[in-house]
Amino acid sequence: MDRGGPQLGEGDLLEGFLNFIYYQKGYSENTLDAYRQDLERFLEYLNTKGMGIEDVTREDVMDYLIYLRILRLSPTTVSRHLASLKMFFRYLTYKDILKKDVISLIRFPKLPQRLPRVLSMAEVSRLLDFSPKNYIEIRDKAILELFYGSGLRVSELINLRFSDINLYEMFVHAFGKGKKERLIPFGKMAKDAIERYLRESRPKFPKASSTNYLFLSKKGGSLTRQAVFYIVKKYAKLQGIGEWVTPHTLRHSFATHLLEGGADLKILQEMLGHSDISTTQIYTHIDRRHIKSVYKKAFPRA
Repeated sequence: MDRGGPQLGEGDLLEGFLNFIYYQKGYSENTLDAYRQDLERFLEYLNTKGMGIEDVTREDVMDYLIYLRILRLSPTTVSRHLASLKMFFRYLTYKDILKKDVISLIRFPKLPQRLPRVLSMAEVSRLLDFSPKNYIEIRDKAILELFYGSGLRVSELINLRFSDINLYEMFVHAFGKGKKERLIPFGKMAKDAIERYLRESRPKFPKASSTNYLFLSKKGGSLTRQAVFYIVKKYAKLQGIGEWVTPHTLRHSFATHLLEGGADLKILQEMLGHSDISTTQIYTHIDRRHIKSVYKKAFPRA
């Protein structure tokens, strides 16, 4: 029997899985792209071995993970590949395509905990306290203020509509991972920047009157993730902070500064849209670092 081609129509199985997590689980298109890349790589690996999905054993998956490390992929990336495989095999078992989930008991490799890099309050002030000179910069300032003022994800910000912003009560209505909804407050600086954008800037964008997207691109459509990354890095560089700053840096800084100011961890979890509080707890490590710094400065025998 020829073992060189795909078995059980792996391409169709992959598409079925991606449709399932998109329509049934509500995963975002960015998450789908990540799963597709990881699983296509695995299926190509199987093809080089002359194997089909139904042939895979636990040992085969372990060999594959070793193969990824030989390719010098980081432990974090290998762990992500394993997470993709676990989800895929769980789906195949659920659909009775496979009789047994052979990789469910494989443990994730232990990863070194990396604390997110955050901006200091002084750096936040440098980044945000600039005077816009034209309608593009007025838009950019509103984006930066709302990012830091609410801790939104990039995908949430670029999909905001008019109806998602309540300027009177200063709340933004966000749709997070799994299409979960939440309300996040923002402050007066963000409110003022958004009001100025709506008044002086947005009407100057093409097609402004025919779209409900809040923040528009130069062509009048919704912004892309790449465009938002460019905006954040541009102003971080201009203000002398550095190109290491990303939209996620602003989200991390929002969370860290709230916690340092005394915010409750459960409230922070709600604002960030974390389904598991253990994800939010990484910020407690940063907060401890801040507390120790304050202690050393304030206590005479530190």
